Amino acid sequence: MLVFFGIARFCGLALLCAVLMAPATAVAGQGRVALVIGNQAYQHLPRLTTSRKDAQAVADALRRLGFAVTLLTDASSQAFQHAVTSFAQQARSAETVVFYYAGHGVQIDGRNHLLPVTARLDLVSSGTEESWKLDSVVAQLQASNAQVLLFLDACRAIPMAGNSGAQAGLAQMQTRAGTFISFAARPGAVSFDPVRATGHSLYTAALLRYVEQPGLSVSDVMIKLRNDVEAASDGQQSPWDQSSLRAQVYLHPAAARSTMPSFAVQNSDAATPPQPEATPNCTFVLVALVCR
Repeated sequence: MLVFFGIARFCGLALLCAVLMAPATAVAGQGRVALVIGNQAYQHLPRLTTSRKDAQAVADALRRLGFAVTLLTDASSQAFQHAVTSFAQQARSAETVVFYYAGHGVQIDGRNHLLPVTARLDLVSSGTEESWKLDSVVAQLQASNAQVLLFLDACRAIPMAGNSGAQAGLAQMQTRAGTFISFAARPGAVSFDPVRATGHSLYTAALLRYVEQPGLSVSDVMIKLRNDVEAASDGQQSPWDQSSLRAQVYLHPAAARSTMPSFAVQNSDAATPPQPEATPNCTFVLVALVCR
């Protein structure tokens, strides 16, 4: 009989420990998806120098943060449309959705277009060549209840002469609640594409510097990113963002866990010595009960 009750108490406490430990492991990597695109080898527009490397580095960082990542480089219009359609379906069951794009972008009559590597701007401006309309992309991703984060390193300077309705840089957008958009430069302004020691654009180099830091919300990342890019460009480039998020978003898994109850998280900044981990405590108690 004593053995029976000992086993029952063992099972009950084991279940309790499993419940208490679950939040700390379930937050990271659950419902986190990303589509990352880097277009560099343009055929009719100035070729870029860092976009593929930028996209690869961002994809690697997001994978380390627990995202399921789809990476696309030097994409044609058809490849992009297929990727977005598939990704939008994947995003329907996600909690956090990230879309990153490095390449050429332009606003035409106030509407933002992302350009495939085969694009000719005169044909895009006249509406005779298919481009990637950013508001359509956002609308597909907003079909879910996820928090949608867009990072657009797409404000490079491109030839504008003779292109009716085309304007430099990108325009602010109307989006529904739950959306965050980060632009490499302020509305209507262009960014730079220098080859620095990092081999990345100013915007993406700063993004990579902070995106994996624990404890930083997306808003915190943007403030640090903006300061770094403005300093590196002598104030000529100022990243911009617009947000209608419902809550702060933390991309680092440890930061996400910090929102859990105190029994599941240790405060690394606390003055008191760290407490023993939960798992050894549970194991000790359970062994003691079995021995009785």
